[in-house]
Amino acid sequence: MAKPLTYPDDLDTNNNDFIQFVHFPYRVNDNIDGTTGHFGQPGSEQTVSNTPPRGKTIQLYMPNTTPGVQQMQGWNGQTFEGAKGQMIKQYLDQIGGMGNGRGGDAGTQSNAVGPEVINQLTLEYAAGLVGQDAATALQLGQGKVYNPNVEMLYKMPLLRKFTFDFNFIPKSPEDSKAADQIIREFKWWSSPGIDGNKFLTVPDLWKVTYFSASAGKVKKHVRMNPFKAAVIEGLVTMDNPMSDLHTTIGDPSGDVPVHTKMTINFCETDIVTRADHEKFFNEGYLRGA
Repeated sequence: MAKPLTYPDDLDTNNNDFIQFVHFPYRVNDNIDGTTGHFGQPGSEQTVSNTPPRGKTIQLYMPNTTPGVQQMQGWNGQTFEGAKGQMIKQYLDQIGGMGNGRGGDAGTQSNAVGPEVINQLTLEYAAGLVGQDAATALQLGQGKVYNPNVEMLYKMPLLRKFTFDFNFIPKSPEDSKAADQIIREFKWWSSPGIDGNKFLTVPDLWKVTYFSASAGKVKKHVRMNPFKAAVIEGLVTMDNPMSDLHTTIGDPSGDVPVHTKMTINFCETDIVTRADHEKFFNEGYLRGA
């Protein structure tokens, strides 16, 4: 296995915690083993669903602040206004529950089109003729509005996003070379390729893993968040972000910025479910996914 790109150049991965980035060709989720533990273990040749990693593995120091990874869920509020809304909600509840023995849980309004529903439909039609809605007409005429009967409806989990910030402050030509190679590796494989003049090849997927190291023993960090395969949505590098532009280190290849900041925005490619939390827990991640 090729030697990983490390920063700082003398990073001792046998005795210091670190973060590892490995990339591999794009695959749809059905062809990806989403577990971190089965991919990119230091010194291994393990693959993801028979897809070997390519390019070079990147190992970086553990930053002072690691990204917060939110478990965001897609809930939307849906209104079922007035008698008409209650009738619609009950109808949807009944057709959605066909064959499962539920039926008719959502509200008490009858399926029959009663006078209250007819009045609401009439009011909606009349108000629409003057460019208003029924609630406005009801408020002006009776000083009240339809009960919105809000229901929170679940759509899907949202894809998790996370951002890493790294600072390169080289103290030697070796550090400068390592920083150049790492920045280029991220840029190269997060960009599309060109296939003829009609197609682009999709950028690589990335696996990000926290590792704990002590006394020569390297293992997954059991209380740090595991990540699923992710894409790089954004990569920003900034030279001397907190000082006037100047360079240092007598490097044969040219002067080197005193400080280069790199920000990487990742987005996982698959949702996280309860099954994933259980799976990662069984693999040693004590807090689940």
